[in-house]
Amino acid sequence: MQLSDYIKLYPNTYSIDECKKLLDDLAKKEWEKHSWYDPDAGTHTKESDPFVVDCHDFPLNPVMNKIGEYVKDLVLYPPIVKKLSYPRANQYRQGCEMAVHNDHIHDIFDNNSGIPTLSIIVMLDEDYQGGELVYEFKDGDLSFKLRSGDVIIWPSLFMYPHRVNKVTEGVRTSIVTWAY
Repeated sequence: MQLSDYIKLYPNTYSIDECKKLLDDLAKKEWEKHSWYDPDAGTHTKESDPFVVDCHDFPLNPVMNKIGEYVKDLVLYPPIVKKLSYPRANQYRQGCEMAVHNDHIHDIFDNNSGIPTLSIIVMLDEDYQGGELVYEFKDGDLSFKLRSGDVIIWPSLFMYPHRVNKVTEGVRTSIVTWAY
C-alpha cells in the first residue's frame, strides 16, 4: 500500500442543509486568529493564518460512522480510536492559508489525553477559490478540493505533512477534529 491509500474521502457525509445550518450557527460566534506553538519561538500567529472558533456542539455521529468505515476499509485492528477531540471550526478568508505541518502533536489536547491517531476535516462550504488541502509526499503532492458535506480522514502521523493553499476568493469553512 502507498501512504496515499490511508487518506480517505467520504463525499456527502453531511447534507447541504446540515452544512448551511452549521454555517448559520457559526456566523453568530466570535472568531479569533489561529495561534500555534513553535518550541523555538513560543506561541504566535501569522497574518495569513485562518480564523478559528470552538464548536463543541458540532454533531460528530456521522464522523464516528466514517471512522468505522475507515477502519473496516483498511482492515485496521480496532480499537485505534477511543475518543474525538472537541471540534474546532477553521475559517479561511481571502488571503488565509495554513502552512505545511503534521498533526502528530503530543500536546494537542488540553487534558494531555493522548496523541492524535486520525485527523478529520468536515467541509461546510465550497463557494471559494484556492484553499485546496494538499499532502506533501516525497514522490509528489496530493491535492483535494473538498465540497460541502465531505469528510476526509487520514493518519495524524509525521508521514502526512499537509497544508491548505491560500484562499484567493470567497470563504472556506471547515470543522477539524482529531481521534485518539
